[in-house]
Order: sequence, then C-alpha cells, then structure tokens
Amino acid sequence: NGGRPAAGLAREDFELLDEGRPQEIRTFLAQAAGITRRASEPLPVNSFSNRLGQQDLPTSVTVILFDQLNTSYADQTRSREHLIRFLEKSDRHRPIAVYALHRNVRVVHDFTSDVEPLLAALQRHRMRLGGELLSAVPAEISTGDKAADALLNEAEERRAHLELHVRVVTTLNALESIAHHLTRLPGRKTLIWLSGSFPFSMTIRELASRAGTTSARPGDYSEELERCARVLNDADIAIYPVHAGGIAADPALSVERQRATLDTEPMDSIHSSHDSMRFLAERTGGRAYYNNNDLAGAMKESFDDGELSYTLGFYPTHGDWNSRFRSLKVRVKRPGLRVRHRTGYFAFADLRETAPERMRALQDAVWSPLDAHGVPLEIRIAVQPDGTWRVTGWLDARSVVLDGSEGDRWTGQVDLLFVQQTRDGQTIAGVTDSVNLSVTSARRLQLIHSGARFGRDLRLLPAAHTFRVVARDARSGAVGSVTIPVSDIVR
Repeated sequence: NGGRPAAGLAREDFELLDEGRPQEIRTFLAQAAGITRRASEPLPVNSFSNRLGQQDLPTSVTVILFDQLNTSYADQTRSREHLIRFLEKSDRHRPIAVYALHRNVRVVHDFTSDVEPLLAALQRHRMRLGGELLSAVPAEISTGDKAADALLNEAEERRAHLELHVRVVTTLNALESIAHHLTRLPGRKTLIWLSGSFPFSMTIRELASRAGTTSARPGDYSEELERCARVLNDADIAIYPVHAGGIAADPALSVERQRATLDTEPMDSIHSSHDSMRFLAERTGGRAYYNNNDLAGAMKESFDDGELSYTLGFYPTHGDWNSRFRSLKVRVKRPGLRVRHRTGYFAFADLRETAPERMRALQDAVWSPLDAHGVPLEIRIAVQPDGTWRVTGWLDARSVVLDGSEGDRWTGQVDLLFVQQTRDGQTIAGVTDSVNLSVTSARRLQLIHSGARFGRDLRLLPAAHTFRVVARDARSGAVGSVTIPVSDIVR
C-alpha cells in the first residue's frame, strides 16, 4: 500500500493461522491514533498511585530509546543529529518520549506533543564516551613469557565476557522496564531503539533451534531474549531497532550475504548484532533498520507505523501447552497490502519461576527509574508518633491471575518489595513480603471490586530520599511500582 496505513479493513479481510492452521478471529479492533478519556478521583494527602489519572490518554505513543551504553561517542553524536532532524519534522499531535540508556534508563523528556521541550532536553543531554564498548573487547597481552601470557589472556577474556554480560543484562532490563512502564497505556506502542550495536551474540539459526528449550551455555542469551520479547508483546509494544552505525563498509555484510550465510557459516559480531535486531523486531511486529544512513527516515517510518493498527484475538485450540514456540501468520485478503505482525508466541501453560528468579524480577523493577503499571497500586503513608511509617496498600486484583482449579477456591500470589533509596538511587534498605490470595467464587467478585489490601510498618533511614513499593504477580509476571519522594510526605 505504498507504506501507508490501510484504513477500512474489517474482520473478514484477515486470515489468522496458528502453526499453519486457520483460527477463528474472536476479537477484532481497528484503532487509529487518537485520544481516549480516563477519569479518577483525586488522591488524599500522603496517598500515591501508579494508576493512570484523570487525563486525555493517546491511543498511540512512541518512545525513542537513545542507547548510549552500546554506542560509540561518534555514533551518539550522529544519532542525536538525526533524532533532532526527525523531531523537527514529526507530527505535532502524537506524543513522543525520549529515554536514554547508560547504566540504567534515564528520562530525557517524558511524553509530550510539543517538540520544543524535546529538542531543548536533547541539546542539554550529555554524550557518553562509550567506554563499555572498549572494555568488552579483550586486550592482547604479551610479556614474552608464554605460560604467563596464557594465564593473563585467559583472565582478560573472562573480564571482557563479564563486561559484555553486564551490557546484555542492562540492555534487556531497560527494554523490559520500558514495557512495564507503558503496559497500561491504551493501544499499540512503538519503541524506537537507536543504538550503535546490539550486544547479543546469538544468530537467528541458534535462536530458532534453541527456542523452547531449557539448555543454555555461557554467552547464550536466547532465553533472556525470548523473555524480553514476551514482556514487550504483553505490553503491546512493537520494537523498531535502528542501527546508528549506518552502512557497513564491508560489502559482505549486505542483507543478501547475511541471509546466504544463515545455514553455512558463523556470523561476525556485526552480523550477529543485525540478527538480534531482526529477532526482536519480528517477535514484536516491528521492523529492524540497518545498513542505512538515513536514520531520521527510519525513525519516521517507524513512527508512521503507529498511525493505525488492527488487533486480532483468538482462543488457541491446540491443547498442547508444552512451552514451545508456535508460529503465527496473518494474511490480508485484499490485494496489494502487506501486514506486519508478531511472528508467534510460546505455549506456556503457566509462568513457573523459582523463588530466586521471582526475587531477581522484583529487584529489576527497583533498578528502573520508571514506575511500572502492570499491577495498579495505591499506597498510603501514615507517620506514627515514634517516627515509623505505617504503609497501607491496595492492589487491583483484576491485574492478578487467579487459579480456579482448586474446587471452589481461587488462589494467587503477589510478591512485594519495600525499598528505601538514596538521592543517587542506591538501595539502602529493602524488605520483602507477599500477598497470598485464596477466596471462594462468591468472594472473588468482591475481591475484584475492592482490591487486595496489604500493610507494613517501617522505620525510615536518615539517608532515604525515596521510598518505593514494587508488586509482581507470581503467575503472570506483571509488575507494578510506586515511587514516593520522602519530601512529599506530610508529617
């Protein structure tokens, strides 16, 4: 359709296949970029919430992640020039946010339809030297003593691998934290990931062959990539990686060459990086841009994709919930149209995590400066005469997966973490807890209506600058968090 959104399509214009088998489309929604209205009551004093307040909410938003962790200084400078060029010509009626990634996610400027504040914030934002890229490359050590050199080079390899591991984990955590932050916004969300490199060494062939398996080897990030893709999909986010390096000098890195080598030989680091870009883009219904010097044009095409979207829903009938990947195919019956969609899903019967895995997921949510909205929360603080805080919270039970397989009882569990942080974001105190839900069918509707209550008494440390409550549904992995500046508490 010349790259333009195709309006006016109906349910009967689509065909949906799960592993090649046609499925009945049970839900259908066509959504153009616009505004929806949500209202809520003002909160009392010393009450805080991550619920979407009374405001006009857009049905299509775009986040641009300016990746400084994985991008050289030169490519950062070039990328910012193209980002500014894109913003100067962007649609003034659709909200855009710009976040930056270094050691964690930083908000350059949150959502606004006014381009001027975005441009001003970008001009103020500092470039980074990109030392993480160099430190992840092992140095060649030669002292003249072969035995010593072997030991030193082995240690250097281990150090470089650890540096690369930190970059990978930080990058994936950043993508997931953005997903948790955006999950309650209506409509399809676009995440443009502007980066000079993508620090994953897996090829498409390796990812495809390992999908759904539990085995792993050092340096294998297939499971982490899949988890990130699932979180992005759950939040209805399509990711558009844009390679800031532009056209590669080596002609062997062309798309044709890359495709030809998928089944014949290992790829070099740039090729593997492109492979990872395509993997996340295809898994979420986005598109990867590389070997392209027009970064502003790539961002515009990604942005325009959010102008119109169609949501198709079906109930899988295969009954084979074996945790393996199942491919999806969407066809449009009208001629001349191309459809971009997520390539499939994992047939998980339930999220099964160990206690340490659940704790790591809670800590990841604390790491992000962006509040998560997957579990709506309301927190009230009462300062007691002895200075302790009585923390009372309510969580929206509609966001919690309840298991009704135990006769007439519905059960669920939400993990909680109460954290105190310094001004620079360092955690100085943390307490874990959980909300264990077990109600009859008759009480279930009441729980959904009133929410689940929890409480805790805490003594605030003198160095505490912010207090944070994080909640995570143990079954679905949905996360909610509320950040409370200590200075905002009325005593």
